[in-house]
Amino acid sequence: TSLDLTEVGVTPQQLARIVGISSLRSLNLCGCRLDSDTIAALQDAKGLTSLNLADTDCGPEDVKSVSVTKVILGEYLTRHIFDLYFLGCEGCWGDESAE
Repeated sequence: TSLDLTEVGVTPQQLARIVGISSLRSLNLCGCRLDSDTIAALQDAKGLTSLNLADTDCGPEDVKSVSVTKVILGEYLTRHIFDLYFLGCEGCWGDESAE
C-alpha cells in the first residue's frame, strides 16, 4: 500500500497513526513541513520500505534512526546516508540501491 501526502500538513499524532498501518509500504511526504516531533514519529515505521522526504528540509542527520529501506531526501538517497554516517565507504556510490 502506498500513501501520497505531498504538500499536506500532518501532525506528529496523525503521522504516528499513519506509520502504524501494517500494510503501508511507501509514504510520500514530499513538500510537507516536518518538525522534529513529526520526524520522531517516523521512527515507529515498521513496515515502510520507501519514504520520500524531498523538499521537506530533512537531511541525513534527521532520518538516520528511521528504519526504512529507501529514503529520498532531494538529492540524497539511503546509500548516501549509510555511507556518510556509518561507513565512510570510499567504494560505495549514492546511485546504488541501498536494498
